[in-house]
Amino acid sequence: YLMRLVTLGSIQTRLRDLLTEIVGQKNFSVDTPLFHAGLELDSMSAAAFIVAIEQDFAIVLAEEDLELSSLYSLQTLSQFVAQQLDLKIHN
Repeated sequence: YLMRLVTLGSIQTRLRDLLTEIVGQKNFSVDTPLFHAGLELDSMSAAAFIVAIEQDFAIVLAEEDLELSSLYSLQTLSQFVAQQLDLKIHN
């Protein structure tokens, strides 16, 4: 994935595709909460989503780096993944 031009928009699109595969629905926006009062991901779905992100973007999302605010929505998660990709590129 790093070989392609990576923009926040392309990250959001890919995260949306991954999430759609896991939850089986498309009726959500980048601002829809992933957990409470939104898509209501359970722990198994959340774990599957994180594994899919790690595999697709070739990054490791360590527990100590993940904050609940980063997992609020696709928007916040996209920004977090972009930061992780930037760190990986520059390290």
